[in-house]
Amino acid sequence: MTGRDPITAIGLMSGTSMDGIDAAVIVTDGDLRVDFGPALTIPYDEPFRARLRSVLGERGDVAGVETELTDRHAVAVRRLMDMAGLAPGEVDVVGFHGHTIRHEPDRGITRQIGDGARLAAAVGVDVVDGLRYADVAAGARGAAGPGLSPGAGRRAGAAACGAQPRRGRQRHLDRARH
Repeated sequence: MTGRDPITAIGLMSGTSMDGIDAAVIVTDGDLRVDFGPALTIPYDEPFRARLRSVLGERGDVAGVETELTDRHAVAVRRLMDMAGLAPGEVDVVGFHGHTIRHEPDRGITRQIGDGARLAAAVGVDVVDGLRYADVAAGARGAAGPGLSPGAGRRAGAAACGAQPRRGRQRHLDRARH
């Protein structure tokens, strides 16, 4: 163990398959300990999938789709907190990947939509977003996963995106406070 106090995190992921939102609760010390809580998937309906597809490549009504995507994530967070019996004050952070609409890491370009400040206001929990930007800016491919030990398990995949906002790297992340 690291000696750090564990945090309770909710991780969110909207994958490139555009099938829906995956959400998971974990408790972690950010290094060695990961305890898994409830998880859920909320599928996207076909009309929203079509709107999401329409903004790939940064075209179309990006702002409108971003707002809807964020609001759908807020529903997922509230539903998961209810399922887990957690109040907003019992969750330390939400890791919000958003949805990738453009990704060209070889050119140093990546764009995710999702409004961390809007999500934080809607759920009453601090939100860490902008997770992929720092990785791509550092010359990497933009893979999520800060704060979880290798092999932590697929079930933690959604939570890996923000489980432990490392203090030394936090300046690279966008953190919205509720």
